[in-house]
Amino acid sequence: MNAEYLDSYDQTGEAALNIQIEDMSRRGEGEVERLAMRIAAMDPWLRLGYSKESISVYLRNPEPDAGRLAIVVNDAVAGILCLRYPWLRGVYIEMFALIPEVQGMGVGSRMLEYIEGEFQSKTRNIWLLVSAFNGKAQGFYRAKGFLQIGKIKDFLVEGEDEILMRKTIQPIKP
Repeated sequence: MNAEYLDSYDQTGEAALNIQIEDMSRRGEGEVERLAMRIAAMDPWLRLGYSKESISVYLRNPEPDAGRLAIVVNDAVAGILCLRYPWLRGVYIEMFALIPEVQGMGVGSRMLEYIEGEFQSKTRNIWLLVSAFNGKAQGFYRAKGFLQIGKIKDFLVEGEDEILMRKTIQPIKP
């Protein structure tokens, strides 16, 4: 996959961020390790007990139906987007992480727009799980049109629930 460019613009219309997405396998081992270390130090992964090592292995080993996309902002790896397709008549956001320095800058919104654009002609749903304790992420997804479908008790870690959310991006076809 070639790098895709998703420029964001400030209120004056000037390019503020150069956002690219590319296959994680194109990034160097050091970049993967640094990103894994950053993710492991942030919630929800920290609270759920994910180690830098387990995240690094996950990032370096894509599956045929679950790609790993590096989110590159102004030439630096700033996050990861892992998409599983097909999944329940849709695409599943298996992992979505942005380092704190780019959170709140519109990068997450651009990634969701990218997913919708890529999958709108292929499927009707975007799915994700979000930790019940992660109110900030839940609010972000709700503001983007995701609805809570259900709660999965003790899914990843005993005592921590996950919320299944869905956004419908096209109507049911007769």
